[in-house]
Amino acid sequence: MKTAAQMQAEALMLADALPFGRGGETVIGSVIPQHLYGFTFRFALALTMGWPMERRQAVYPENLLASTAAHEKVVWIASPAVLNRLGENRNWQSIGHKIAGIVSAGGALPEATADLLQQAAVRPFEVYGSTETGVIASRRESCEWRPFAGVEIGQNEEGALWASSPWSPERRQTADLIEPQRDGFLLLGRQDRIIKFEDKRVSLTQIEHELLRHPWIADAHCGRHPQHQRIAIWAALNADGIAALRDQGRAAVADALKRYLAATQDTIALPRYWRFADSLPRNAQAKIAAADFQTAFTVVQTSPVWSKTSSEEETAAETFIGRVPLDLVYFGGHFATFPLVPGVVELQWVRDLAARHPWGRQRVVRVENLKYQQFVRPHDEVSVELKYDEAKNKLSFKVSNGDNPCASGRIVFEVV
Repeated sequence: MKTAAQMQAEALMLADALPFGRGGETVIGSVIPQHLYGFTFRFALALTMGWPMERRQAVYPENLLASTAAHEKVVWIASPAVLNRLGENRNWQSIGHKIAGIVSAGGALPEATADLLQQAAVRPFEVYGSTETGVIASRRESCEWRPFAGVEIGQNEEGALWASSPWSPERRQTADLIEPQRDGFLLLGRQDRIIKFEDKRVSLTQIEHELLRHPWIADAHCGRHPQHQRIAIWAALNADGIAALRDQGRAAVADALKRYLAATQDTIALPRYWRFADSLPRNAQAKIAAADFQTAFTVVQTSPVWSKTSSEEETAAETFIGRVPLDLVYFGGHFATFPLVPGVVELQWVRDLAARHPWGRQRVVRVENLKYQQFVRPHDEVSVELKYDEAKNKLSFKVSNGDNPCASGRIVFEVV
């Protein structure tokens, strides 16, 4: 429980600490004010700074960018989960100059994301703290966290951080392990993210941080494999990493990343299992749900996640679109250094989509005029067009990658 005086003291301190935001900027937030981070920065600090407040929450990156375009100057109050999804393919030239500052809190912000935002607009001002402690420290140009004015910090016997401040006067113990530095500290990860293998302590957070320095990695989450208990990595590849996987194959990418980690990690800490994606499903607090991590390592991916883009009832025509997963199970043996989707799998996708209708579940007699014109590769965005001819009891289909046809033909169903 915080008093109004404590919250005011915190906001006044932050107003002095922020390196931006004194020109009548409008504050735009991706975090809700019902959480303390959102309340402190979107409301208490905005009142202290005299910032006009954008009422609507910018839930998605598109909302953040659209709201920015509508104002002269803005300050973003955002979570890493939203900032990580901004990506390079944005019209930064039209809005970058409008962003006076970016505050990021609620989780670790990958260095690659911070670098991208610095090139596009400004480097984020990262804030570390918790609901219990309030704000504790900040960083902008280095890995080191520096305590805010008035914050006293220390460590317990296990090396975990405690903090006290005018807005949280009682000494509050956290579960975050730190390494003291001359002017601050490095975060080593939570105590529950330190695991033991063969009497050695392994920091899962440290493995993630090291991996995030690799030029192929956009995001990473490390944990125990849900079945085998060895260290497993769920990694989101950026454009360069995806290109490497397409050109060299999955095994080569995993081996290269493992060799990279070997330069800083003990052999026992090197990941045994890998899963690759183009993004990780982080929540509003930038966390990965345990159930999602378990699913990534126990449920095989056999197809894209399909979205229906068009449907014509009169002609029984439908179009579906989906992106080929980087970890599609069929890449395992087809081919090791040049992954591609086998033609028989493309045909199975067609049959699975058709099976959403009663006519698509009939027994197949044959496939006519089957053609394969172009490979389907990892991360390709493919469309599947279906058109059912009830009179002939045939299904015409076409699989495409953009404007390029990949496969086509007709499935003939049994006439009863």
